[in-house]
Amino acid sequence: MHIEIPDGVLPPWLWIAGFVVVAICFLISSHFAKKKKEKLPLAALLSGLSLLVMSVPLGLPVHINLMVVVGIIVGPFWALVVSLVVNSLLASVGHGGVTVIGLNTLLLWSQAVFGFLLFKAAKNIIGEKEWLRGISAGGVAFLSLGLSFILLGGLVFAVNLNPEEILVNDHDHNHHDHDDHYHEDDEHGDYHDASLHHGEESHEEHHHIKEDDHHHGYYLEEISLTGFMAVVMPLFLYAAIVESIISGLVISFLGKSRPDLL
Repeated sequence: MHIEIPDGVLPPWLWIAGFVVVAICFLISSHFAKKKKEKLPLAALLSGLSLLVMSVPLGLPVHINLMVVVGIIVGPFWALVVSLVVNSLLASVGHGGVTVIGLNTLLLWSQAVFGFLLFKAAKNIIGEKEWLRGISAGGVAFLSLGLSFILLGGLVFAVNLNPEEILVNDHDHNHHDHDDHYHEDDEHGDYHDASLHHGEESHEEHHHIKEDDHHHGYYLEEISLTGFMAVVMPLFLYAAIVESIISGLVISFLGKSRPDLL
């Protein structure tokens, strides 16, 4: 799964952070991927296959991507290359914005990494039982997609964060406390300026409005995340079940025909 939104929707700090993280991970992964150059043809083949299946909808606005299969076959380091290539090509034809390439790469790569690690653990448990290999791969695919879906929910939560607004609210709060302290000192003095008192009341009223807006914004933030989960969850379950079945069948077939790839 990945996000298919146009450019200009996500805050710049978020998608820039996505590119930075991808760049760092790519530098590290390329170092290890060079040690397994024999998997380059497989990575190229799987890039084309993943690009193909991601362009075919499943009747609903969802599709499969086979990134768990990619992770199992070529490993996590080459899987990052596959994810980056696929998302870059999809963005070039309008399948998501260019600015979200980094975040989408991380989402797809997370599925491959989870799939690689979980399938490796499953192999240690089931041993050489071929009839369990496909079943375990299907379960691994479902779990990997679930973990990636949690990351997607975290991304939706991060979209609603506004660090600048938090800093402005803190500044306004400190400024208001300073005015209250000045007002208390003035009440103990020899006179009281009515205009100053009126100005402070206006400022205090404005502060309460901003504070209410802040709490209201937080409430909307929670609703947006909950609403997103409620709408997307059925689609996720549908796509995850289909992809799990397909992933299990592919791994089962490879286990019989090319067990050396696993």
